[in-house]
Amino acid sequence: MPILKSFQNNLFYISENVTLRFKLEYFNGSALKNELIYVQIGDDNFTLYTNEEGFIEFHTLTSDKEGTITIKLLYPGSEQISPIYYECILVIEMNLGQKFFYYGGYIIGFFCLCTISVFTYKKIKVPKKVSDMKIK
Repeated sequence: MPILKSFQNNLFYISENVTLRFKLEYFNGSALKNELIYVQIGDDNFTLYTNEEGFIEFHTLTSDKEGTITIKLLYPGSEQISPIYYECILVIEMNLGQKFFYYGGYIIGFFCLCTISVFTYKKIKVPKKVSDMKIK
């Protein structure tokens, strides 16, 4: 069963167990490799390095009561979004090899006004049997 349930309004509805990883790519396809990235997840701040492929990987993510996790990519020590990310595409990969691209913005002339700085997903329980499914 696919992990990604839907992708609407910047929300990811997925099953309970997931490995989420993301990378930032420039429009020419090159990734930010071995770069220091400042990430805010909820109220927690982290300083992380991207790996050789340019990915940051999360095996365990804590969420609020609704199961929502919001990740922001910030300037160090501030609430401002780092402009380096405005020129990038956010590539998100789930386990089982599901991959999709989130541009989250639009292009005006030569300026890319992306809002890739924030994305959110919600964890939902996936029914084990078809009989457990409820039609809404």
